[in-house]
Amino acid sequence: MQKRNKVDKIKKTAGEAELDVRLKEFWRQNDHFADLINAVVFHGRQRITPDMLIEQDTDISGVVSFPEYEETLRRNHDVVKKLALDTEFQVWSVENQKKAHFAMPLRTMIYDAMGYLKEYKELAKKRNQDRAAGRLRGETSEEFLSGIGKGDRLHPQLSIVLYYGEGRWDGPLRLKDMMPPFPCGTEALFFDYGINLVQIIDSEHYIFHNEAVRTVFEGAGALLRGDLDFISKKYNKPIPAEEATLIALISGSDVLQAEAEREESVNMCTALERLAEENRQRGIEQGIAQGRCEERDATVKALLLQGLLPEQKIAEAVNISMEQLQEIRERMTRKKA
Repeated sequence: MQKRNKVDKIKKTAGEAELDVRLKEFWRQNDHFADLINAVVFHGRQRITPDMLIEQDTDISGVVSFPEYEETLRRNHDVVKKLALDTEFQVWSVENQKKAHFAMPLRTMIYDAMGYLKEYKELAKKRNQDRAAGRLRGETSEEFLSGIGKGDRLHPQLSIVLYYGEGRWDGPLRLKDMMPPFPCGTEALFFDYGINLVQIIDSEHYIFHNEAVRTVFEGAGALLRGDLDFISKKYNKPIPAEEATLIALISGSDVLQAEAEREESVNMCTALERLAEENRQRGIEQGIAQGRCEERDATVKALLLQGLLPEQKIAEAVNISMEQLQEIRERMTRKKA
């Protein structure tokens, strides 16, 4: 039997790697995770409490066997929680996305299927152990063939895709979006698979009760939308450096991140005012530099037109390289043409 090994390998920048780690740590906290479910599923109603959540293993890797070969699929969720509901439970996961993934419905479907496969194998393993120990009574041929009992049940795998991109998600939202048009009459037989997408840029549409979750969503969402008026009105106050760092990494604000590294708490308005002042000063300096360059180029052009000095002497006189002088000459030639 041929064996294949599939491993997801995605190269990330240092900033993306730090954001990935911090997001995982943030959503591992039960109070944060519960508030996310309540906001996304129950429109802010407090239906899920932190004590109902149990940390789960994020590794859902498994071996998928086919008649001619088998594949070892290595997959890991970002964060996984078991949600206890009376006598049953559900398995919830969060997938963090900084960029749109054009196969996200397929990827989500595979992740969920791997979760079901993992639970199925656990049920089958226990059944084999019970059979070997003589604890299994009245097993039917259908149950033996299936590997599980008629009354065994799998538990729902529910996932949320959190998108932190600068623009709006422009990838597919369901498996059907990845398909060509269906021939007449066949679409009814197709079982679609959608994703539960949450875009942080839409932060104003969600009702959060946890202060940290609300701060990160609202702060990062406002910066991604460029809504500085919202920040000046609502966040002209100190926020914890940990939350400010997360907002900075999501929005790409180097100034805010630098502030968070220096202080235990950060005023977002002060940081953004400093950023605006730095941009203004940088613009002034660039304008001065541009003026000097234009003045220098005009001098070089005049000397070249006079033809009294060798080009090497002209370059030395205005302190530029011969390559720069040739570029100026070429621009003069193109302008004449």
